[in-house]
Amino acid sequence: MKKTKKVDLLPGDPCGKRICEIFGKYPWETIQANAPKDPSSKPNWFTKKGYPERSRVLWQSWQDTKTLIGVRFSKETCYGLIDIDCGSKYLNAEDVDGIKAGLETIGIVRTLTISSSWSQGIHLYTPFPDSVGTFNLAVTLEQALVAQGFEIKDGQLEIFPNPKTFGSTIFIEYKAHRLPLQPKSGSFILDDDLNPVSDNLPRFLELWDQAAQSQNMDELAQALAIARDNKLKHPKRHKKGVKAQEWEANLKTEIDEGWTAFGQTNQLLKSMCCYGLVFKGLSGKDLVDDVLRMVVNSPGYEEFCRHQHEIERRIRAWTNSVEKFYYPYGQWEQAKRLQSAEEKVPSNQLKAKEAQNRIREAVKVLQQLKIFPRTANARKKALVSQGGVSSKTLYKNRELWHPDYLQSSEECKPLEKSGVSEALRENPAQIDFSKP
Repeated sequence: MKKTKKVDLLPGDPCGKRICEIFGKYPWETIQANAPKDPSSKPNWFTKKGYPERSRVLWQSWQDTKTLIGVRFSKETCYGLIDIDCGSKYLNAEDVDGIKAGLETIGIVRTLTISSSWSQGIHLYTPFPDSVGTFNLAVTLEQALVAQGFEIKDGQLEIFPNPKTFGSTIFIEYKAHRLPLQPKSGSFILDDDLNPVSDNLPRFLELWDQAAQSQNMDELAQALAIARDNKLKHPKRHKKGVKAQEWEANLKTEIDEGWTAFGQTNQLLKSMCCYGLVFKGLSGKDLVDDVLRMVVNSPGYEEFCRHQHEIERRIRAWTNSVEKFYYPYGQWEQAKRLQSAEEKVPSNQLKAKEAQNRIREAVKVLQQLKIFPRTANARKKALVSQGGVSSKTLYKNRELWHPDYLQSSEECKPLEKSGVSEALRENPAQIDFSKP
């Protein structure tokens, strides 16, 4: 007998249907909390396990003023989220503008800003018209903000989806976030000065669709590919397979014609920054000054550029981004020679270095999951069993893991509270830490 596909019944309410279409694509491991009576208190969140959250139940929970609800990400997503906590050093209009400028360098040209709760933290949503790879988006957001000098850190600045570690024998979930604009939750749409203007859900969804249709998805697709490549291989970007002279001529053609219509600022700034860094060898303030000179003297700038009031900030954002991914012309060959020299290192040294990196990564993930064993024997078993590292290799590198050298940085949580699968209860070494 042919199995019938299970249908998730969407709510009849149009707003409820849209909330579920956006935020209900991954029904597993949702989070929930009772709304605290004291608005200044932190909710006591817990994870709902064992069964999926149906769309109509999700919408019902969203409407319940006594319940707070949150969701996680699947392998694809139609949005990202930047979380600035209430005590963050970035909780000000200037840094929020800086974050937005950084996002524009990867094609995210419009965002939706809301207060997350009565705590007055900020959630900066990045809606998309189509789904993108979740992991690719996570590393792209991370690299874009780090390039602008922002520190990704819990309690300060977090990104959703987060660049999680992948396991081969268990599934590690993406972090969960609370849903926006739940009634009486303190969540409001904010203006550019971070003042609350509305908690109207239809208005939120209208702004969401406007932002989604405004994104430069071609630019974002390119950024996603580059960021994924950087995460896996850590290269500096160059124009592989394209003659330098041809690339230089193409950039000059774009730059010389300047603005001919609205909406061209981002692409022109990127071209100018690439030209100044790659072919003029400029960096830092010299690069900013050179691009600013090109901008103000470009045809059509005064007529078509809508960012004249903030053009220096935009230029700084693009120079930061370009300096992260490009070399001055000629230095790429030097970098390749250095890489070739590294590849000539004796194989036994390379193997030793790879083993050390695996040990460091395994220890890091165990600490992040708060299941890092305290005793030497338990740590050894966990590191040996995960594959690729022998007991002999471990004891050659005792300083990387042994309790005599490395103490647990914080109290280890019981596995049932750590979000780790039941399979790890007896053997936490089942995680494969070698994959991104």
